[in-house]
Amino acid sequence: MGLSVLFLIALFGKTFYVQVIAAPGLQQQADNQHIRSITLDAPRGTIFDRNGEALAISRSMASIYADPRHVTDAAKTAAQLAPILGLSKESLLQKLTATSSFRYLARKVDPSIGNRVKDLKLAGIGVLSESKRVYPKGALAPQLLGFVGALSTPAWKASSLRTTRCFRARRA
Repeated sequence: MGLSVLFLIALFGKTFYVQVIAAPGLQQQADNQHIRSITLDAPRGTIFDRNGEALAISRSMASIYADPRHVTDAAKTAAQLAPILGLSKESLLQKLTATSSFRYLARKVDPSIGNRVKDLKLAGIGVLSESKRVYPKGALAPQLLGFVGALSTPAWKASSLRTTRCFRARRA
């Protein structure tokens, strides 16, 4: 009987510690594992001149990425991708053997290149769709028409309009 009471006191003590005292720290750890902020580029509309001719349009392009942790044969993958992407095998091999979990191999390439990469069905290689600003009449004052991308202003990059919170899927 005395041992049972001692066990229950220890159990309730541990429960109190986890639920009340350690709860804020454990909640923060859980959020760090499951919630993250990601940057989303907003779709941009077409800009027309006074005659209805398009001055600036957004075109869907393909971006090729790798998750080096899931690439099974980096040398073979680099050899298959090099002629399609127009990159050297050595530079691709360096990216495919990196310790990070995400590396761009090529950004904003023609969608047909993205389709060719998808058709290869290589482990750890994926294709994303990204928007690219195109000026059909030539680069006629693009700074007046507006530019957002890798060279956008620091104020825009810091804006809360570009980020959102999302939940990560649990890894199996």
